[in-house]
Amino acid sequence: MDTAISPQESSSKKRIYLRNQLLALRTIGHSGTDNINHIPKELRRPYRGSRAGAKVKARVLVKRWKFKPSIPLCVMGNVNSFTNKTDELASLVKNVKLYRECSLMCLTETWLNNNIPDASIELTGFSHVRADRDPSWNHNLVFLHPQYTPLVHRQKHTMRSFRKWSPETEEALRDCFDSTDWSVLQESHGEDIEGVTNCTTDYLNFCMDIVVPTRTVCCYLNSKPWITTDVKNLLNRKKQVFKEGDLTEMKRVQGELKVGLREAKELYKKKIEQKMQRNSIREVWEAMKTITGSKRSNGTVDGDVVKANELNHFYNRFDVSTPAAPTVRGQLRGLRPGKAVGPDKVCPRLLKVCATELGEPLQYVFNLSLRLGKVPTMWKTSCLIPVPKKTHPSQLNDFRPVVLTSHMMKTMEQLLLKILRPQVCHALDPLQFAYQEKVGVEDAITYLLHRTHSSGQRERRCENHVF
Repeated sequence: MDTAISPQESSSKKRIYLRNQLLALRTIGHSGTDNINHIPKELRRPYRGSRAGAKVKARVLVKRWKFKPSIPLCVMGNVNSFTNKTDELASLVKNVKLYRECSLMCLTETWLNNNIPDASIELTGFSHVRADRDPSWNHNLVFLHPQYTPLVHRQKHTMRSFRKWSPETEEALRDCFDSTDWSVLQESHGEDIEGVTNCTTDYLNFCMDIVVPTRTVCCYLNSKPWITTDVKNLLNRKKQVFKEGDLTEMKRVQGELKVGLREAKELYKKKIEQKMQRNSIREVWEAMKTITGSKRSNGTVDGDVVKANELNHFYNRFDVSTPAAPTVRGQLRGLRPGKAVGPDKVCPRLLKVCATELGEPLQYVFNLSLRLGKVPTMWKTSCLIPVPKKTHPSQLNDFRPVVLTSHMMKTMEQLLLKILRPQVCHALDPLQFAYQEKVGVEDAITYLLHRTHSSGQRERRCENHVF
């Protein structure tokens, strides 16, 4: 048709097109452009219902993987005759980001043989490796063992031992120390301060080991803080019933376990909330770390004897003097029972609970030390724990020393401090903020800023301070 006839819309709704228009549609199809605006509206295929197909499924996968971490992606599929699906896969690689940016495509059941050339299965941006199966081969089973090992299996569990204190054990210790003849234990050594100290310390530890029971538990890395003894018993009961195969009992134990877990979590929640409500900064910070999931550093440093000696020489380069003095009972009652024990293994809770009974024997040891002018070697010995200041410490100054000393020695120092401080108060500088009770760095900075701002406002000048 060479004559120019424009499209008409008659009563019969017939459409007439020119030859050039039809040839233009063919050219658009061969060029590969998919611009739908070039196709007349009356020839466009109307979409009915929901879309389906490989591209739609790929878009759904892209939405799912949109917020996934950027890790190597592997696309696997059982194609069943790869030669019939080459065009579809090429279209997915070209238009879909999930297929275009994948690291590996593993296709099985391709049904390829020697008669199919490599050129017919090539994909843009990928290099192919063929492993054609011989018709005489049978299917093989491949067992893939993952290299990932759970955290609970990567690191060994730890064993923790603690003492189970109770009002009964505290009363038993009081009776034990109240009925002890301390003169036989202490006066038999005369003025040997080392013998008196070692004998008193060993006797305290001996009584505590007999009266207060010690329990050892196994701690795993995936242990939850709300797991109690009752919950563990229900878990063990569930394992036992599962091995027996009793379905009725299994359902009953499973129900009890759900109720037990709910109650244990509720109790743990109330415990954390109570820490936030108490007037203790330490407990508040512990609760905040627990709620936010902050990880605590283990505080351990790997090393040998040489490393330990280097730390000892580094932190013992300062001279420290330690004397002692009078009344003990009140100072013992002020000890914190949650503190760690020192090298003598005497628990501060033992000293606090039995302060009335231990006041007199410890008074004897303190007075003997003052009279002889000697400090027992055990009290001067400390256990130094280097805590890293950085994530990867490289030198000795990158550690913070945490020293554990004897609580009896700390009690003696506090008693002596109460005697010496009134004698030197008149000689202290009023602007001394270090080593003062209830005074710290914040007070020094506040005082300095107050003086600076006061003088600057009066003289109308600006000053710069570098801390």
